[in-house]
Amino acid sequence: MGHYVKFYNSSQSLVIYDKLDEISCNGTTNLEASISEQYKKGKFKKGALRIELSIQKKQTVDSVLSRFIEGKKKDFTLREAYSTSISKTLIREAFEKVYVGGFGGLMRLSRLKDEELYRRVKNEIKNVRQRGVVYMLAHRVRAVGLKESIEELRSDVSEATLNRYKKQVDSLLKDSTLKWDSANPISYLSNKLKRYTPVLPKRFELVLDCAAKDSEIV
Repeated sequence: MGHYVKFYNSSQSLVIYDKLDEISCNGTTNLEASISEQYKKGKFKKGALRIELSIQKKQTVDSVLSRFIEGKKKDFTLREAYSTSISKTLIREAFEKVYVGGFGGLMRLSRLKDEELYRRVKNEIKNVRQRGVVYMLAHRVRAVGLKESIEELRSDVSEATLNRYKKQVDSLLKDSTLKWDSANPISYLSNKLKRYTPVLPKRFELVLDCAAKDSEIV
């Protein structure tokens, strides 16, 4: 397999990777071999990025589904778990937790030349202490990345203060003409995850029907 990004703990895993690259490296069927051949020849004009959320423990599955299905706490059926609205909500939540929703603008600010960054911060934020924190955050993103920078801040301030800094970062970019705005991958993927339609094999409905009939027999 080629490049992929994976975030995981003992109960969940979020993986982001190029599906065409994965098929090219690991495909075994005739269809996959055909796709791989076309891919290597550059016949595909668009890629196929896959974002996959796995919930790995029954207790975690029960806890998650109980949020959406009233009156039931455990032992959910496959039919109950098969919900596009649930899957869309969960994968969006997982993605935003990993990428620290609300602070994506810091990635763009961190790319500014220092003089431009300082000018924007000084003009928009009147409180000197708050100005210094936002300016420092942009520099920390360059050094250690977005997630680590926000975790450092979170350890020193309350959640209310953290949210105030989120709003200040947004205000810095409200009239922004930064060339990166239209090519911010985090913002792009976040918007796509709000609008996409899950694709499942047609045979999956047959599996669900068979499972329902088996439960009726029992």
